[in-house]
Amino acid sequence: MPTESQILKLDAISESLNSGAMLKAKLILNGLHPAEIARLLESSPPRQRRLIWEMLDHSYDGEVLLEVGEEVRNNLMESMDEQSLLAATKGLDVDDLADLLDENFGPTSESMEVKLFSKDEILWNELAFPTVERTLKYYIKDSKNNDFIFREEDITLWK
Repeated sequence: MPTESQILKLDAISESLNSGAMLKAKLILNGLHPAEIARLLESSPPRQRRLIWEMLDHSYDGEVLLEVGEEVRNNLMESMDEQSLLAATKGLDVDDLADLLDENFGPTSESMEVKLFSKDEILWNELAFPTVERTLKYYIKDSKNNDFIFREEDITLWK
């Protein structure tokens, strides 16, 4: 729930925008926390939202995009060119990037089927890649001696 101070700031920005005092609105706006900016964007009509977005110090874009709801986020991201999107997402954590790009980020049904098994249960004939087979064989050999060595090979020589 917004504090009284936050409500006053948001009201001052709205009032400044409505009266045409853009510089005042910009100064107040850029002094807000990204979550407060997100709240303002979500509570504003689309035309005013676009104006607010354009007035923002763009160093906060990524953080603000993380805070707004999906519909507002999608509208804002659609209005941004590629350079702006890259700048907005620069420095964000991978998890945050995933949240921005896909609300359904997470394990797939394939990864939910993954399980541990013993070396006797390996289905050697069903391994998809020769590198996996080679790596597993090295692992089994090294685990017998409890001596895991670094190996570097040219995979084009493997047959």
